[in-house]
Amino acid sequence: MLAEGQVVGSYRITRKLGEGGMGAVFQAVNQEIGRTAAIKVLHAQFAQNPQFATRFLNEAKAANAIDHPGVVEIYEFNRLPDGTTFIVMEFLAGESLAKRLQNGPLGLDTLRIARQIASVLAAAHDKNIVHRDLKPDNVIMVKDPEAPGGERAKVLDFGIAKLAEEQNLKTQANSVLGTPAYMAPEQCRGASGVTAKSDVYALGVLMYEMLAGQLPFQGEGLGDIMMKHLTEEPPLLRQRQPSVSEPIAALVHRMLSKKPDDRPTMREVIAETERLGAQRTGVMSAFGEPPPLGNSRPATLALDPPPGGTPQTLALSDSPPKTTTTIVSAGQQGTSIPKPALFAGIAGLVLLIGVGGFLSGRKRRPPVVPQSSSMRVRTDRRQTNSQTTLEVRKPSPVPVPQGMAYIPGGRFSLGSTDGDIDLAFKLCQKRGTNCRRDVFERETPQHAVVVRNLFLDETEITTEQFVSWLSTQKGLKADKKKQIWLGKTLLLSVGESSGVSVSGKKLAFTAREGFSKKPISQVSWQAAKQFCEAQGKRLPTEAEWELAARGLLRRTFPWGDSPPKCAEVAFARDPELPPSARCRNLESTADPVGRAVQDRTVDGVSDLGGNVSEWTSDLFMEHYAPCAGACKDPQVGGEPLASAGKGKRAKKGTPILRAVRGGHFNQSMDGCRSAGRNRFAEETLLPSIGFRCAKSLP
Repeated sequence: MLAEGQVVGSYRITRKLGEGGMGAVFQAVNQEIGRTAAIKVLHAQFAQNPQFATRFLNEAKAANAIDHPGVVEIYEFNRLPDGTTFIVMEFLAGESLAKRLQNGPLGLDTLRIARQIASVLAAAHDKNIVHRDLKPDNVIMVKDPEAPGGERAKVLDFGIAKLAEEQNLKTQANSVLGTPAYMAPEQCRGASGVTAKSDVYALGVLMYEMLAGQLPFQGEGLGDIMMKHLTEEPPLLRQRQPSVSEPIAALVHRMLSKKPDDRPTMREVIAETERLGAQRTGVMSAFGEPPPLGNSRPATLALDPPPGGTPQTLALSDSPPKTTTTIVSAGQQGTSIPKPALFAGIAGLVLLIGVGGFLSGRKRRPPVVPQSSSMRVRTDRRQTNSQTTLEVRKPSPVPVPQGMAYIPGGRFSLGSTDGDIDLAFKLCQKRGTNCRRDVFERETPQHAVVVRNLFLDETEITTEQFVSWLSTQKGLKADKKKQIWLGKTLLLSVGESSGVSVSGKKLAFTAREGFSKKPISQVSWQAAKQFCEAQGKRLPTEAEWELAARGLLRRTFPWGDSPPKCAEVAFARDPELPPSARCRNLESTADPVGRAVQDRTVDGVSDLGGNVSEWTSDLFMEHYAPCAGACKDPQVGGEPLASAGKGKRAKKGTPILRAVRGGHFNQSMDGCRSAGRNRFAEETLLPSIGFRCAKSLP
């Protein structure tokens, strides 16, 4: 066994964190880079047992296979010459869910935590991995300012996980692996019957415990508990805790169904918690009747969606120094909510904070929502002052062109403050690479601008759209580099990595297989400009682009303040990125436009945070040039500036730099920010740069 001060590879043991029947866990520090890690060691007598050794190895393999921030990162698996087997893993400074439950039911936090756990397990199931031992001791809550609620659930101990493609861990048909209090009926019968639905059952038990403060089944011994899982229905959750709402109780009982086929999938569990508001706000009230408002946690009201509509939530802050801003929008893009239901929800329920002995506190006057012909409710958790603010967005005064979204104009703050730059730089250091503060300082100084209403393409221009236009152009020529020119203007590349192919002397253009619906890329700024003008449109200005991506209330990312998810935003796919910053097992290429579920603004504009970066009409300046008062429809144009971008006029032959906005499929998380800026010469042809068009209202 390891001892304090002992050196294992690059790590020096600093202290023992704990010890169990099968092994011990130590805290260690990497002597070369100073990173703190945890080292899990298997006791020698178990390391010699092939079954236990394989189980130990499974933990490392399972955790490494699952691409999710809620899984502990594995740094190393190794054996010492004396046979000591160990795993070096991410060190977690947090609180176990078991310890948190010692203080009683979790109330408001239940759905937030459950959704995070479900997200981890769904990612595991996608890899054909079943955890089989979900319990409070195997969930650690760690601080994470990027996660909803400011903390993230980390799921531990995949040691007895079932890897569907692995048969190395030989288990008898009647053997039992797991913790009886959380085991599904089929798991109680034997390990061979375990499926992904067994994890759903375990999460149902965990949710029951978080809401009621006690397990659904209790008994004098393990056999008694397992028999109840097999033969008895769980006591009604609302009998144990009457304050739990019927929809929440129904979800939990469905997850606790005896037959696996009657349970939802883990993805369906995620969808159901999101339908009730867990994802949108990070904190969800699980209660039914409205008690007096408490003063300890923010809360959420979940409004029932209309038939076939999107669920709606309304979040209010109940802490005096802070605020939660709610946007009430009206327009063609949103789902209509009947006004009586909306007003009744706000005035009647106000919000659900605590029930009975959970919480107590003061009442707060609900906001007044102006009437509108059609409303959609969206939450913005950015905190600005002590009042709850409502922004009413009116519908377009004219019909919206097909394929475009209406972007309501107004006065907003373009750019970033020094505090914003600090946060962006820290995000890059945590989840990025090649971090330079001066790159983020291009977003300064923050200044007020006024932008008129506009239309913006809902998606980036696709390869097939661009090829259709290109095929109508006359006088095109191809050079030896497989670049297409119109006179002296470089338009695009049609090389092997391009989505466009060309054949024949007359230059017949086609979209390569698999690229038709992907964004056009490797196009110059001039090509983007000419395409948009041919459609009766134009490239958006930087201010217009940021208004669409950031909104009047300055969202961190185009969709809000929650960090991007690898499966729902096209970003961080560069294999050269460090493991902590990379979305693993995803091809380093753009997705078809509009596929990213998360990367969508409240106005219905997709892929502003990822997929490909986008040309804007503006010449690039190293820093914004503020106006006297608010800048009105600012655009940097006129005589080209030098590449330094500091106001000097460009000399002949100096590349003309244009502002490029938005992240792309290979860029790390910080590149998805709505305020980020980049610069490229007009003739740059990159697989990561495309464009979309804008149009002024008549």
